[in-house]
Parts: sequence; structure tokens; C-alpha cells
Amino acid sequence: MFGLGDGFATYTGTTYGKHRLPWNRNKTMEGTLRLMAGAMRAILILPVSATLLVAALGAFIESLTLKLNDNITLPVVLSLLIYLLL
Repeated sequence: MFGLGDGFATYTGTTYGKHRLPWNRNKTMEGTLRLMAGAMRAILILPVSATLLVAALGAFIESLTLKLNDNITLPVVLSLLIYLLL
């Protein structure tokens, strides 16, 4: 879900991002929305409700300032969540 979404979010946020997130000034609303849009491609193979929930949660977790590497923790957490929802 987030393989391309993360790259698209970085590109969109750094190139077109104008609106900084209030809780993380290093991230933009445009990048966060692009990440969610990229994750929504999973709607083609997963149930809509599970995809919406995981896409929103993933975009929120990605926007947080965490000490952990989100490129490792995000796929693990979201894969576990998808597994539990299905």
C-alpha cells in the first residue's frame, strides 16, 4: 500500500507542499494527502473499509515525529492491521 505512496508523498511535499502540518512542521498537508491517495490504490484488491482505515492511519503515523525509522515500523504495523481486519 505504501511502497509508492511514500515516494510520491516525499516528492509532492517537497515540490508542491505549501501547507505545513501543525504537529510536524517538517511535513506538509499535500504530501500527507498524496500518501493517502497512493495507499488507496489497494482498494482494487482489499475491502474498501479496511483500505480507508489503514490508509488514514498510515498517513497519520507517517506525519508524526517519531524516533523510530518509519520505513520499517510503518509496513509492519499496517500489515498487522490489515491482517487483523481481514
